[in-house]
Amino acid sequence: MQSRRGLEEYLRFEDEWLASAEDYARQALEACTGCGICLAACVSARALGPRYSPPERIRAAAAVLLSRGEAGERELELLYTCSLCGACTAACPAGIEVWRLVHAARLAAARKGRQPPSIARIAENAARGGHSFTPSPDRPRRVLRGAAERAGVEPGAPGEALYVPSPFETTLYPDVLEASLRLLRGSGVEATVSENALDLGGNAAVDAARPSTGLALLEKAVEEAEKLGARVIVLSGCGADHKLAALAREAGLKTRIGFKSIYELVEPEPCRGCVLFPSCGLARFYTRPAPVVRGAAERETRDHPPYTRCCGGGGGLTYIREQPLRGLRDRILAARARELAREAGEKTLVTPCIKCSTAIRQGALLAKQRLRVKHLAAVLAEPRRPQG
Repeated sequence: MQSRRGLEEYLRFEDEWLASAEDYARQALEACTGCGICLAACVSARALGPRYSPPERIRAAAAVLLSRGEAGERELELLYTCSLCGACTAACPAGIEVWRLVHAARLAAARKGRQPPSIARIAENAARGGHSFTPSPDRPRRVLRGAAERAGVEPGAPGEALYVPSPFETTLYPDVLEASLRLLRGSGVEATVSENALDLGGNAAVDAARPSTGLALLEKAVEEAEKLGARVIVLSGCGADHKLAALAREAGLKTRIGFKSIYELVEPEPCRGCVLFPSCGLARFYTRPAPVVRGAAERETRDHPPYTRCCGGGGGLTYIREQPLRGLRDRILAARARELAREAGEKTLVTPCIKCSTAIRQGALLAKQRLRVKHLAAVLAEPRRPQG
């Protein structure tokens, strides 16, 4: 790296982020006419009704930001039923970036201790052990070693590309981690992994609204990539990590190490009998690999409107454990699963985002829907494609 910033500078970046968000909140309040065009795009508004609409979130986020973090129960409900997907922005005639306001308001409230404990633990774990889902990195390291060994990759070995998995891969889905490494190797990429780079930090920075914690983890991954001689860090399909990579540029992180999605490095083979759900991360926030991803299935889901691209579980909703937020989350996931089940029919729904696959599976169980869901990396790594 050309310069090391460190936690103190990232905390200063948080201060600047909040100051700019306060100004943006005032502009958004003036710009939003309450026309309601965004309601059809918002998955949570469709599930919960207009009381949870993007205009309501603009007002709630602005109230929190302009009061320097004071948040009541109603404000917290609105902030934490937002998936930060950006669909409302795509629909908004004024292009208001509601997700940025909500994210900044979460940060302001968290600094005052107003945050669901299950979300706060994401950032606490990341700061303590370098992994968002566990306070100790021991088990994720064992999972990483096992998956890498099965894929023929030696952890800590030099390589041209350092793959940094989503924390889902080293806890719930080691099969996706193994498939991702097999996919990279099969595409001719000299990939490596490291026990010191278990989590890029997107869940802490975006979902838990702690950019300083996430950016510190990302910088650690960059240091590990340099140590192993990698020229690029390979990101999984997790939208939070892609948002973090963009946030790092705004924070002034300078490095010769590049960031690429795994789907920029592999050649897709059309999956017969599959319907693609591209996710908000690759449909809006990190569009470079989108043409590659879209070549991996017979067709995409036909959302109405077509820019929704939201699983309903982003922004930390899949982690929520506290009521009433948990009940609201379950209604969102179930409603979204019913929509996607109607769209997919008997075909397999594939998605590049591990958070999307988790949320859609969870929603299908809640809604008692028959819906086959697979992660795109696992599908692409299969020797044969599912038959339609």
